[in-house]
Amino acid sequence: VVTVNLGDASVTVTDTLREAVLQQCQAEIDYLSFAKNDRTVRVIEPAWVFTTQGQWYVSGYCHQAVEERIFRIDRIVDARLLELPRTAPPATQPPDLFSDAPAAGTAELELSAEDRWVIEQYPMQHVEEQAGGRIRVSLAVTDAAWLDRLALRLHAGSEVLSGPPGWAGQSNAATRVLSHYR
Repeated sequence: VVTVNLGDASVTVTDTLREAVLQQCQAEIDYLSFAKNDRTVRVIEPAWVFTTQGQWYVSGYCHQAVEERIFRIDRIVDARLLELPRTAPPATQPPDLFSDAPAAGTAELELSAEDRWVIEQYPMQHVEEQAGGRIRVSLAVTDAAWLDRLALRLHAGSEVLSGPPGWAGQSNAATRVLSHYR
């Protein structure tokens, strides 16, 4: 028996969004944005419900953003069908989660051997093996808050050398992350 766990997405929410895709109708979602620590109710026009890298996502036109967006389904608290037809043409294929995301910039990291998981979990622009098992990498960053959270997960021997424009550095990452909880 093989068991595959694809995140903690609610079956009810996932089924509701799949039904919206099938019926070509709009849906209202109650969404928790992890990056902004903000909860919003949005009307979306789901085009695709898909899984990648162990998580469920829905992509489609978002009326609040007035453009196509991708939402992680495990961050959708509730979803309900609306009796309103789609108004935007659906994308012909699901988005490539990482290459379709607008990059805020690039981060350069020097990783210890304990943090090799980073190159296995995220798409890299460049990877260079260093002496002593260290690895120097660069990767696209779509959100400075995401880089803060990554910096906090690294072992003491790893370091974020540079981040996207406006990123305040690794030493203040914990303060910035904690400020979202106040």
